[in-house]
Amino acid sequence: MYDWILNKFGLSTSLKDGFASFLCGNPMTSTREYWVCITPVSLNPSLNDLTLNEIKDMSIEENKHFFSILKNHLAEEYDTVVWFDSKHWCLKAKSPQKLKTTSYHRAIGSCISEFIMTGSDSPKWKRITSEIEILFNQDPLNQKRLLENKKPINSIWLWGVGPAETPNIKNCLVRTRHPFLKNIAKLGNIECLSSNIAINDIPLGKQSKEIIVSISDPLLEGSNWSNSFIENDLKQSLVQLKSGMIGNITLVFPFENQTIEITVNQISFLKFWRYLKNNKNLLTKI
Repeated sequence: MYDWILNKFGLSTSLKDGFASFLCGNPMTSTREYWVCITPVSLNPSLNDLTLNEIKDMSIEENKHFFSILKNHLAEEYDTVVWFDSKHWCLKAKSPQKLKTTSYHRAIGSCISEFIMTGSDSPKWKRITSEIEILFNQDPLNQKRLLENKKPINSIWLWGVGPAETPNIKNCLVRTRHPFLKNIAKLGNIECLSSNIAINDIPLGKQSKEIIVSISDPLLEGSNWSNSFIENDLKQSLVQLKSGMIGNITLVFPFENQTIEITVNQISFLKFWRYLKNNKNLLTKI
């Protein structure tokens, strides 16, 4: 979902520079804020190096426990440490940092020597990483994980540093409850509406707009598509398009571990409607 949003708004899809600012920055000042994204990882020996591994079996309770260790350790040096989700802990620096990092998504599964952070401020962040590694390794929860033959949560990966870019999209309106998409919209001075507002109730100006509707609720109820999606999103989208006030409506949502985008026009709507009840995997073919 993150990749789709960044690409849609004309931003870098490398998920590195400025990504933490998109997640947690104040939209009014995020272009001048300096955030760092932190992801808990497992470092495992491999020949003369260490391999960065994703931890897929970490519970939310474990994740928040290790986050609290990091937050308490940095409380005096950094006054803003935010738990966004299990893979994105965000820390705000008090001043700009000269630091070059590599995206967690690019480094995962690789030897870390290829992706060591650089820049004049990197020694300080390497020190912080080493201190956190010691605290994590000494924690009883890690000893328990090792006894259960699970990978230890023994390090952190810093990435997504720097100020946020300004989105490059015009004449657009967004309806969403997704916090990342809300921040992007606000940063680009794009009108952002609550997900509780029906498509038919979206206020339209004199100029045609593209409407981006982010859907986070489940679309499938058993083997049938949810009635709320059909009635409140698909049908209403076609009505709005027929009014001539809107140029395009894009429905975007996660589906079977991927992000699906439907550009609603009369053809795609009728195609969807025709096979709706007979083919629950239609979205992957549109």
